[in-house]
Amino acid sequence: MKNIKTALRLISILSKTELFPNSPFEHFRSIPEDQWKSEELVTIMHDIVDYMNDGKQINKQNYFRFYHERLRLIIVHKKPEKKFYYVLKYL
Repeated sequence: MKNIKTALRLISILSKTELFPNSPFEHFRSIPEDQWKSEELVTIMHDIVDYMNDGKQINKQNYFRFYHERLRLIIVHKKPEKKFYYVLKYL
């Protein structure tokens, strides 16, 4: 649980930087820590690193869609309320 808390804190800090678009991460805190699996956080952190590396080489706008879609699926799965889904749907 400590590692999950640390990973969530790191993602939260990174999302406030200019390294990548932060819009998907605005709703991160609405998901309780105990609902996260370490595999999901590893996937998200891996995607963040890939996005930052790959975005240097190609159009960031198009490349971000892949990572954004995967993040959206993870978050919607964790909190499937309609209101939350629609917020993410239109990002």
